[in-house]
Amino acid sequence: MKKKLSALLLAALLVSTSLAACGKSDGGVVNYPSDNSSSSSVDTPSDDRDYIDGGTMSDGAEHYVSEEKLLHDRKVTASDRPFVVDGKTDYIIVLGTNDSRAMDAANFLTQQIRKATGAGLSIFVDVDQNLEIDTESVANRLLEYTPSTKYIVLSHEKLEEEAGITWRDDVELDYSGYMIKTMGDSVFMKINSFYGYQKVAQAFLREVVGYEWYSYDTIVYTKDGATLPTMDIVEKPDFDLTWNSGKMASTSYMASPITKEDVFALINNKFCHNSFDFVPTTEYEAHPDWFAWEAAIPMLQLCYTAHGNKEEYDAMLQYAFEGVMKSLENYPDEAVITFTREDYFGHCICPTCKMLQKTFSDSLAVTYMFFVNDLDTMVQAELERQAIESGKPKREVTILFFAYRQTSKAPVEGTDGEYTVPSLDAIEDADGNKVNILQYDRDGDGEEEIVELPFHRTYEDGLECNEHVGVFYAPIDATFEESFYHPENKQHKETFEKWGLLTDRLYCWIYDTNFTRYVIPYNSYDAIPDTIRFLKDAGGTFLFNQGDRENGIYTGFGTLRTYLTYTLSNEVNLDAGVLKDKFFENYFREAAAPMRKFHSMLVAHMEQLQVEYPGIFYTQRRSNSEEPKYWPHATLQNWLDLCEEAKTAILKYKTSDPELYESLYKHIIAETIFPRYMMCEYYSGYYTPTERNKMREEFIADCALIDYTKHAEGIDIKPWFEKWLKN
Repeated sequence: MKKKLSALLLAALLVSTSLAACGKSDGGVVNYPSDNSSSSSVDTPSDDRDYIDGGTMSDGAEHYVSEEKLLHDRKVTASDRPFVVDGKTDYIIVLGTNDSRAMDAANFLTQQIRKATGAGLSIFVDVDQNLEIDTESVANRLLEYTPSTKYIVLSHEKLEEEAGITWRDDVELDYSGYMIKTMGDSVFMKINSFYGYQKVAQAFLREVVGYEWYSYDTIVYTKDGATLPTMDIVEKPDFDLTWNSGKMASTSYMASPITKEDVFALINNKFCHNSFDFVPTTEYEAHPDWFAWEAAIPMLQLCYTAHGNKEEYDAMLQYAFEGVMKSLENYPDEAVITFTREDYFGHCICPTCKMLQKTFSDSLAVTYMFFVNDLDTMVQAELERQAIESGKPKREVTILFFAYRQTSKAPVEGTDGEYTVPSLDAIEDADGNKVNILQYDRDGDGEEEIVELPFHRTYEDGLECNEHVGVFYAPIDATFEESFYHPENKQHKETFEKWGLLTDRLYCWIYDTNFTRYVIPYNSYDAIPDTIRFLKDAGGTFLFNQGDRENGIYTGFGTLRTYLTYTLSNEVNLDAGVLKDKFFENYFREAAAPMRKFHSMLVAHMEQLQVEYPGIFYTQRRSNSEEPKYWPHATLQNWLDLCEEAKTAILKYKTSDPELYESLYKHIIAETIFPRYMMCEYYSGYYTPTERNKMREEFIADCALIDYTKHAEGIDIKPWFEKWLKN
């Protein structure tokens, strides 16, 4: 009796939660239904629209990823199986777990289905897989499967068994993969880790109500949900994990294609540049060999060989191991922990490090890789011990080291795709254990000697990372206005390929904004698709395309770049031209034509700047890129005129749909920020003092409207405002 009561109370609470969430959906997303249809399908552009590029945007891609490297096995056929009829449904969501992420997924499903169809679904949690429920549709009986029951089932083994569900075991779903299968009138979902809850929920919505995400406030539904198709889906995102590229998406992780932010186990609230958090400089006096020899500054980095001192190396490993395990204890669910070098250019120049660097293609990363491999061996052994002790499956944790700045270069030889992975000699010591050796003049006396290295793992068959060790490559000096197939990025392309030979966990950190001037547009729109495809082809499993993470909304059509990044990271071979078409039609609605013309003109202008001023517009740190000579007043005014045309095109929504109007208006205002900034800052002489002051006041107000507060990375825009108001 007690079990029945608690289950019913929980079910009632969850139904109440579902109904309470029926207003604005996750993250404040807004549905943009068609004007002339009772369904939520999206208007398509008419043939007579005057797009500057002559019509549909082309992908422009020369490279696609082999389907053998991807997993998108979708067998979906239409059926006459009713799902929502007259705004009502007989279906219920059944969870076999009370995991908070499963609840997020279930609530997200109810919210989005209600917005798309008007129908509300109840949620039932059956942790003991024996729930007695009481509703009009399933009255006073145990939850059980029959061909006519109408369940949407997630992680419920008992119902899967009753339905005769068998899941494929010949594919690797990794962290974010999932399966969906229709059986009778019910639908069953399976995930491989909690990261899959978000993805499987979105996949269901995609097939049933045509769910499509464009930004944090723009979601559309292209199907009416009248019927439930027959589904047999086995799929995983092409990048198993992703990270939030911009602040604008952080409010709605379940709704957007981005992985929830809990990817990394942190130490001292840091996910990178954290080696001194694991092995702090306060240990220098007791253990000077743990720290780099770098002229007179010994503590810029760690020395990953402990200067060749095996006793000190083992002590350093143990210290780092304890820090890693403490971090994993504090973050019990996260999939990844990083052991990443400090953000300084220094490196160790002790004899052992120098000789290993010289031996392995002048790579400063090789000792770093050896150390993290040994650290991982200890961590995986402890995780295995904990699993045996608890009787639970072993926790899957990836440990990353940083291929960044001086440790970017991989210890792999060759160029132009012809690469050779070197090995490291090893011999048996007096106890019969294999040990690494290197023959070199250690003492500087002109005679080479065989030196035993401190590392535990040996590499006679070639250098490689442990199974759970990944490389986090951040090519900060690359040219992101071009893809990695472009000659401008040959060095970085080869580095990605070389690291891909050493690890199956290649984590990619690329860049997508002007960090010295957020307001200046960044012309990576056409480069993003092929860059992402290259990264996948090179073995990438994680993508972080770092953009403006500080302002509330992107300017300079940065929202388009974010949409492309997020969407293509899920499915890299989608046609980017089609995606761009869809973005403008849904993000700007009736204002699509003038805003596309603005975007096309902006891209053409920036391409010309890249040709004429490559030293300014082909670099990451471009502090001179806002000089007025690059941005003529007439050009800026032309773009603003197009924005005024766009504002006029959406006026009908001001009274008919104020919420939609507000979203569209903010989208347009965001694109006015750059040209208006240039006019307020550099072209004030074109206007009377009264006109100038009015322009600046309106600009300040619109920045507040869209939560645009940062002028550059970590630099508030208020000083510019204050300067303007004083003049």
